[in-house]
Amino acid sequence: MLDGTWRTSAQAKAAERERIAEDEPKAAKEASKKQIKANLAAAEEIEDLNTALDAIEEGVALDPVNFFREAHVHLLLHENARQAGRSARATPIDSRRNQHKQRVNVDGGIFPTLQPGTPAPALACALCPSAEPQRTRALPSSTCWPRVGANMRCGGRRAAGSRTGARDWRAPMTPPPFVISIQSQVVFGHVGNSAALFPMQAAGLEVAAIPTVIFSNTPNYPTQHGRALPPEFFSDLLQGARERGLTERADFILTGYIGSLDVALMVADFVAEAKAVNPALIYLCDPVMGDTDPGLYVPEAIADVMRDRLLPMADIATPNPFELSWLTERKVATTWDLEAARQILRFAPEAQLITTGCALEDTTPGQIESVILGPEGIISRHPTKRLPIGLPGTGDLFAGLIVAGLARGVPLPRAVEIAQNLTSRALDHANALGAGEVVLSEPEFRRALVALDPN
Repeated sequence: MLDGTWRTSAQAKAAERERIAEDEPKAAKEASKKQIKANLAAAEEIEDLNTALDAIEEGVALDPVNFFREAHVHLLLHENARQAGRSARATPIDSRRNQHKQRVNVDGGIFPTLQPGTPAPALACALCPSAEPQRTRALPSSTCWPRVGANMRCGGRRAAGSRTGARDWRAPMTPPPFVISIQSQVVFGHVGNSAALFPMQAAGLEVAAIPTVIFSNTPNYPTQHGRALPPEFFSDLLQGARERGLTERADFILTGYIGSLDVALMVADFVAEAKAVNPALIYLCDPVMGDTDPGLYVPEAIADVMRDRLLPMADIATPNPFELSWLTERKVATTWDLEAARQILRFAPEAQLITTGCALEDTTPGQIESVILGPEGIISRHPTKRLPIGLPGTGDLFAGLIVAGLARGVPLPRAVEIAQNLTSRALDHANALGAGEVVLSEPEFRRALVALDPN
């Protein structure tokens, strides 16, 4: 994939190591912010307002990002509601808060740190930069009365259709599950991120989609244009993700198709870095490298990186039978073969292997199945009807649906079952339309994503 103008693999890796070294101060800052947020959450849990304010002030001093501004206003809104029920002679909880008349710089703008009892419209206006009176930043939906932002405008006028409702200030300001998805992208069609992104977003996840290649269309058309991202460009995208703190925020990383060796090595370094700074992160590796009919469709060097670098870091892996057979250099025909293959691959001790699209010797005729294996062997088998259609992007959609289910709190076997059912529905709909690729617009498919829950 190299054309002579790109850096060699060794040069790309050296440049990446230099960037990581330069980013150590930023990493330390992010670690401090994470600790401050933990202190704030602990103070909220026991309703220790003084400690919560201390944490907010420390956070604003370190990095005046919107999170701490929102947390501060959330606190004041709660106090506003509490004060409204007290007599005029009631004293504030903390004398230090009565002195909060100074103004604090936040994100290049200024807002006053108002004391409890401030009218709600004033709180809304306080967050508006003077030049942008109609762009009050919305607080998370868990904010107690009144909700600032979407339901309020400066001057105290409430937007149409708004409601009020008292909420306990301790209710967590919980962001949606966050996913970093690193795989292919197409202008037209549904493969890679173009297949996985919509289902995850429809299920209520926030997704940072990082492309490894950008093509005009899926590969089943007479022509295809585009290319793998140049290593320098891809490296810049990863650096931007670091600078935005995405690795610390992420609940999941999903990787799929990779089109060049340099990019594959950078993906491996990025995943390793992310898991080091965020041990709770769940990494799903979909080793997209080939299938039964086309055979191996990535260079062997990329497949080697998937086997030797990516899969050993995976918490969940979703190879098809061809990929598993290539990775382990053995035939996959029985459940014993699956268990042996898991032992050959250098998975983490608790990693889960989901082999998709299996037609094993004991699989019911006319069906295929997904088989989940853990460290103790087979966890569950999930048979489904074999459809008379095979379309690009099927595995990418399936992996994205598994992440969506897990992120919504669905146990892994149930998440696989849901992913399999919804993938079959999308393929059925494509077949009925005579489409040459996966179709994601079927109404029941979309409704099922919005309604996704653990039950």
